[in-house]
Amino acid sequence: MHRFHYMALATIALSLAYVTAAAANLSPSNVMSQPAQYNGQEITVSGTIEYLKATVSHRGNAYETFKLCDNKDCLNAFTWGTTLRNDGAQVTVSGHFWQVKHVGRYTFYNELDLDNGQ
Repeated sequence: MHRFHYMALATIALSLAYVTAAAANLSPSNVMSQPAQYNGQEITVSGTIEYLKATVSHRGNAYETFKLCDNKDCLNAFTWGTTLRNDGAQVTVSGHFWQVKHVGRYTFYNELDLDNGQ
């Protein structure tokens, strides 16, 4: 019976360690060094905005794309709506990371889809 309890406790401890690691504040190079580990996960990333582009879709929906970078690597970021962001700003954002994302005929790589309102 004790063996079962130890196994259950070990499983819980590993699960908590995974959740803590996934919730930790990451850098773009952390994510890009192991993108498969974060694929489909909700993550928080800090970096510098580069190549900010505000656009309106053919359906009239405003959105922004930019690269979120550190001194080694960059992620692609996407969010619906527009914000007061600008190139060179240091930000911390949260969203779902996708190593590969298919939307209609488009394919996006290493994209962080920001949570609403970010």
